[in-house]
Amino acid sequence: TTLLKVLASEDITHITPTQGFNIKSVQSSGFKLNVWDIGGQRKIRPYWRNYFEHTDVLIYVIDSSDHKRFDETNQ
Repeated sequence: TTLLKVLASEDITHITPTQGFNIKSVQSSGFKLNVWDIGGQRKIRPYWRNYFEHTDVLIYVIDSSDHKRFDETNQ
């Protein structure tokens, strides 16, 4: 969420976890990116695969301050 907000030149003072998903189009240096910010809650993870069709790039971001996430990522 923070990365998406930075790309869109939005305020990052107050960030809350994404519930579900958030879509933004970001233009920079002649490129247009359609960015999907998908929440990481366990209950929505089975739906992640629905967002991967026709995807050119996947950037997987985790909260580095949450050490439990590192273990989950390895699974």
